[in-house]
Amino acid sequence: MSAGMISMLVDLLSDDGRHLYADLVGAGGRPLDELRERSAALQELIVHGLVWELPGPSPRVFAVSPVVAMRRLLNQEQRQVARAQRRLAERYAELELLEQHYPTELAEQTANIRVLPDAEAVMTAAHDLMTAARRQCHGVYGYPLGLLARTDVPASVSQRRLISPAHLEDAESRETVEIAAAGGMAFAVLPDLPSPMLVTESAALVRLTGDASLLIRDEGLRDSLDRLFDLLWRRALPVPDAAGPLPMEAPSAAQQQILRLAAAGLKDEAIARSLGRSVRWVRRHFELLEEMLGATNRMTLGITAARRGWV
Repeated sequence: MSAGMISMLVDLLSDDGRHLYADLVGAGGRPLDELRERSAALQELIVHGLVWELPGPSPRVFAVSPVVAMRRLLNQEQRQVARAQRRLAERYAELELLEQHYPTELAEQTANIRVLPDAEAVMTAAHDLMTAARRQCHGVYGYPLGLLARTDVPASVSQRRLISPAHLEDAESRETVEIAAAGGMAFAVLPDLPSPMLVTESAALVRLTGDASLLIRDEGLRDSLDRLFDLLWRRALPVPDAAGPLPMEAPSAAQQQILRLAAAGLKDEAIARSLGRSVRWVRRHFELLEEMLGATNRMTLGITAARRGWV
């Protein structure tokens, strides 16, 4: 397993867990007895579903393929983010109830947190935040694309937007993304987006339920949402070249077989033998799949294909 692939697991596994996983991938499995002194790292991999045991007189431990490992870790990470956002929404709902009972006492403390009850108030606040931004204006889509993709924000302002694959499937949304990208805005794709949000250097806007949103000017909470956005951005995939065709064509039956065999850990030669084809034929289909999904290597191909449900 290459150093680059190991580095992709940073923040997802401990140092010991990453190196044990890399050892198991590189060695094609190890006897369980050899791993007694690395029991903590082994337990971490077991908890995350990254290894499996072959029973017998001398049990051996094997690692799942890197594509499967990354897919499972990202799914776990996404669930943690979703749980954290649900807890945040619940706590603010509790805060609203407290304000009703102790309005005078809490007035000063909650001056920097305000509930916007309807779509009109939310859109006005979003417009004001983007207009006032001077350093950054980052967003998770959910608010109207035309609003979050504004191109009249000064060029000196860093603008990043997280979108879902559905935004690239819809022709009108795709066109909006292309226009904004041409103006210098950066986009990345993340399935199962969290609650829509907009974060600038001075405030944040987070959707609750229905049309309601929170306008947050509290520095600590704004910084936490900024860090959350950066975490999501690191997990997202770059948007394919806007000038190219939409990468939504379904794979052929043969290509799906290739993806499934690769996800199971088979090398190109083994895939070719399984399908009764040449290695060159297998590699050509990998190239076509990478072009179809806008992937830059086998790792990103596997992740994107898994997120599409092709594996």
